[in-house]
Amino acid sequence: MLCMKLVGKASTEIRRMGVVCVAAGIADSWLERRVIYLQSYGNNIKKLEDEVKKLEEARGRIKHLVDAEERNGYEILVGVRDWLILAEQVIDEANHVLEDPNHAKLGFSMCNFPNLRHRHRVSKEAFYTIGRVAYVLESGKFDRVGSYNNSSRNCKNIGDASSRGHNVPG
Repeated sequence: MLCMKLVGKASTEIRRMGVVCVAAGIADSWLERRVIYLQSYGNNIKKLEDEVKKLEEARGRIKHLVDAEERNGYEILVGVRDWLILAEQVIDEANHVLEDPNHAKLGFSMCNFPNLRHRHRVSKEAFYTIGRVAYVLESGKFDRVGSYNNSSRNCKNIGDASSRGHNVPG
């Protein structure tokens, strides 16, 4: 019976240690995520700048194609127009993160220690904005941006048929 009580106490202690270990693991991973954002601040900002540059170039190419298709009388596909609007919004969002007024104060220097909370926030925003920019960039790969305007195409065909002497109902 005494052995049973000792085993019972030991298992209770083991359970308590298990709870403490789980709590320590949660706190450790929570702290680790925060430290990673602080450590990768420079990389996140640089990668965001690069991705925004790629998105601006892609937006420029698509906009150029849209302008050319409109001049040629084509209708622009709805998905392309929506993508251009989304690309503009994401570029504005990314520039808002990059043009933070305290951005210059976030680097380490001998004179002042950076605001770690602000540095963490900007790095985290940059990280998630990189994902959005990459998604928009990937979704902006179009086979074509325009299609024929059906009404003008039909009118042209009717005019051609009547000029050849065919009876056209209507």
